[in-house]
Amino acid sequence: MAEQAKNWEDVTSYTLDQEDELALFDAQIECTLIWASKDGWPMGVIVNYIHRDGRFWLTASEERPRVNQIRKDPRVCIAITSKGSSIIERQSLTYKCEAIVHTDRETLDRILPEFASAMRPGEPEKAQ
Repeated sequence: MAEQAKNWEDVTSYTLDQEDELALFDAQIECTLIWASKDGWPMGVIVNYIHRDGRFWLTASEERPRVNQIRKDPRVCIAITSKGSSIIERQSLTYKCEAIVHTDRETLDRILPEFASAMRPGEPEKAQ
């Protein structure tokens, strides 16, 4: 972790190196997903996620209005915090991303079991 700031208004020294980022991704299973509503207002919801191969994976029902909005405008933000995780020191990250709504069976068959296992660690029966 970078050296702490002496001036509390200067937050440029509060950065995470790649190792700390990956540790946060492994320790946390929730993020805030932010997208633009149909009238352009920012909207956000806390959802589960996994980070695999440099990508964030989230799930949502097709019935959620955000899915259609994200298809129309795939620009989203993901905010991740260490709150509630095993990491003691407060950490947070925000990423600007372009979302892809995957519906193909091959992708779902590959990602959903990993997602379920991450949500139910040590409980393979429940993950199934």
